[in-house]
Amino acid sequence: MGRGVKIFAAACIIVAVCACGAAFFDEIFLTDGGLSDAGYFLTESDDAVAAASLKQGSRGDDVKNVQKKLKNWGYYSGAVDGIYGAQTVAAVKLFQKKNKLTADGIVGPATAKAMGLTLSGASSSTYKSSDVDLLAKCVYAEARGEP
Repeated sequence: MGRGVKIFAAACIIVAVCACGAAFFDEIFLTDGGLSDAGYFLTESDDAVAAASLKQGSRGDDVKNVQKKLKNWGYYSGAVDGIYGAQTVAAVKLFQKKNKLTADGIVGPATAKAMGLTLSGASSSTYKSSDVDLLAKCVYAEARGEP
């Protein structure tokens, strides 16, 4: 296989990685024991828990679904905006207390099950511009000088 074909294949893989989301990116580029953005060491179980839970700062459709359920049940009075803020945390804690769950304000697997929800995990991860820049530099370094 020619070098140009290899570079094209590598570029296609990189595009696929970008399209699949941050969870796939982390799976490929962070190994067990790698440092997270927050500076603590990641393990596979940390990644799995983070992907399957919602907490303050999370955004997306999963958060909207949680807010809708909590609002329908009278636990939440804020806007259903898909942003997991202080009001959502308070509502989740109240729901957890009433359902005899650990009242930590985090929608993990047990809380999601009690709410009748399945979390996709995609909303807990986001790309940083520095990640995209690093990826672009890697592609450039591999492809520069090629016709």
